[in-house]
Amino acid sequence: MSGEIKNFKHKIIGGFDQNDVIDYITDLAAQRNSYEEENGVLKTELDEIRQKLSQSETELQDALRQITEVKVTALSDASSALSDLEGKFDNVRSDMEVTVAHIKSELSKIGDTLSLMSSVLDTTGKRFSELHGIVDEEKSAISD
Repeated sequence: MSGEIKNFKHKIIGGFDQNDVIDYITDLAAQRNSYEEENGVLKTELDEIRQKLSQSETELQDALRQITEVKVTALSDASSALSDLEGKFDNVRSDMEVTVAHIKSELSKIGDTLSLMSSVLDTTGKRFSELHGIVDEEKSAISD
C-alpha cells in the first residue's frame, strides 16, 4: 500500500464495502507491523554499531595511552643515555686537556734542553777551535 489512498467500493445502502475497508485496515496493520519489525532490527543493529564504536574508541584510547607511555619511556631512556654520553665526553675532554697540558710542558722542556744543547755544542765547537789554535801555536813554537 505504501501511502496510497485507496478508493473503496460504495454500497448502495450504508456507505463503503465492509470487506474492502477490513482488507485495507488489515494491509495497513501488516505494513505497520513490518515497519515496526524492521525498525526493531535497525535499532538492534544501531545499538550493536554504537557498542562496537564505543569499544573501538576505548581501544583507541588505550592504544594512544600505550603509545604515550612508550614515547615517554623512550624519551626518558634517550635523555638518560645522552646524559651518560655527555658525562663520558666531559671525562674524555678533561683527560685530553690534562694530557695536552702535560705534553706542552714536556715539549717546552725538550725545547729548552735542545736550545741548551745547541749552545753547549756551539761553545764546544769554539773550544775545539781554540784548542787547535793553541796546539798549532805550540807546534810553531817548538819548530822555531
